[in-house]
Amino acid sequence: MFNLNKPKCGTSKEWKQWEEQSKKSHPVKYFLSETFPIFFGRIKNRISDGIYWVKYRTMPRHKYHLVKTGLSPGYYDKDALILHACFNLLKDFVEVEKPFEHFEIKDDNNSILEHWKEISDIYQWWTVIRPKREEPNSPISDNWWEDPKVMEWALKCGDLEAACDKEDEEMLIRLMKVRLHLWT
Repeated sequence: MFNLNKPKCGTSKEWKQWEEQSKKSHPVKYFLSETFPIFFGRIKNRISDGIYWVKYRTMPRHKYHLVKTGLSPGYYDKDALILHACFNLLKDFVEVEKPFEHFEIKDDNNSILEHWKEISDIYQWWTVIRPKREEPNSPISDNWWEDPKVMEWALKCGDLEAACDKEDEEMLIRLMKVRLHLWT
């Protein structure tokens, strides 16, 4: 801004000498070119930080720290919350951030291509395959404890629930392995 003959590079001793010499010979120029921008920048940053502090706490579109699970209101155990939160973050990444539109994926980088394919496969599992799978559910009967098929149903449900939990866990592990690639 002002011609203070500022060196492009130097040792710490040379910088100290330049600083002392500039302060003595041109105190106003030094203040306006070296001190004031730093001071003004700090004020500007504090104002900006304050604005974002309010936005992050009051405006729904700026509540990046909140995770939508996609679950209907009600109580859920932590394992269900973790599962749905993680996969809905993936869903948001693919549907809102649209990473496949931002980057051109070429065959010459197999590592990136593998990660993008894995992300796409996991997304397809969560949005298409998993919603169609058979889930364990209870029989609709007023006197279920008198029904002779309850034991058979309970065993089938136990096996089905274990298989569903195993599949969910395997897919969650796959998601955790690609989590560092979920950025645009």
